[in-house]
Amino acid sequence: MIDPSNQRRIYLGISAVGVLKSEDEGVSWVLKNRNVRADFLPTKYPEFGQCVHKLVMDAANMECLYQQNHCGVYRSEDGAENWSEISKGLPSGFAFPMASHPRKSRTFFVVPEEGDFFRVAANREFVVYGTSNGGKSWTKHGQGLPSKDAFLGCYREGLATDWLDPMGIYVGTRTGQLFSSVNEGKRWRVLAQWLPPIYSVSTATLTE
Repeated sequence: MIDPSNQRRIYLGISAVGVLKSEDEGVSWVLKNRNVRADFLPTKYPEFGQCVHKLVMDAANMECLYQQNHCGVYRSEDGAENWSEISKGLPSGFAFPMASHPRKSRTFFVVPEEGDFFRVAANREFVVYGTSNGGKSWTKHGQGLPSKDAFLGCYREGLATDWLDPMGIYVGTRTGQLFSSVNEGKRWRVLAQWLPPIYSVSTATLTE
């Protein structure tokens, strides 16, 4: 992930390694995992070995980053130098995808799952959670999504937003359902189903 305000700065999230940062276009890299847990290792806060599932940047503040980790959701306000866990208010800190709002600062979305050993929707309720204050509080966006016995889950690239106003959100599942919301998560509908596992969802805006 390249910092738009500084093309020489690059962030990289690697599963089972953690977050790395380069200030010289990738010539050299430094580990940036301070305060990020690795519950599956003997040392809970190691220098490296954390499992980053998804890393995104704030829409307005390039120093503000968010990550969905194997062991929680985290925010950094100083370019990944320090991380703070912001999982409180979510049914689970475990998930894979994350997507940020393209215009609104401190606004992003996650899809919680039960955990490492049972990778289905948390509480069997397939919903998208969003925050508009950097993870201080969370709102459940589930109207129109499967809310009972939902044994669904997502891959790390399975959630995306578009640039429309209001913004659209799109989420694809490992079992081939594609859902969309055209009003920033307030209501959802099925776009497609019976597809193969959806590994990645992305958007594009077409103009005449």
